[in-house]
Amino acid sequence: VPAPKKAALNQKSISLYTDRTATLIPSFDSSIEYGSYTIAADDCSICTVSENGRIVPKKPGKTTIRVKTYNGLTAVCPITIKKAPTEIVLNRKSDDLGKGEK
Repeated sequence: VPAPKKAALNQKSISLYTDRTATLIPSFDSSIEYGSYTIAADDCSICTVSENGRIVPKKPGKTTIRVKTYNGLTAVCPITIKKAPTEIVLNRKSDDLGKGEK
C-alpha cells in the first residue's frame, strides 16, 4: 500500500455545546490501515476524541483536533465548546401562528 500524500477531516471546524457530541472522520488519498494514524485533541481538558473520531466535550473552551499519519501528514479541525443552555427565555407569554408562519 503506498503511503498517503493527503490527509483530511470531514469538518473544517466544529462548535459544540457541552451536552452534545460530534464525529470527525479522517480521509486519505490512499488506503491506510486502522492504527497507522492517530487522532487527538491538543487540550484534553476541553474535549476528548476517540479512535473512531467521536468528540466528547468536557468543558467550555477552544482546542484543535489533529489526525496524524504514520508518515507525518497532519489534518486539523478547530473545536469550540460552549456551555449548554440551561433555559430558554421567550419575550412573549403567548402568540398565535398561522399555518406556514414562523
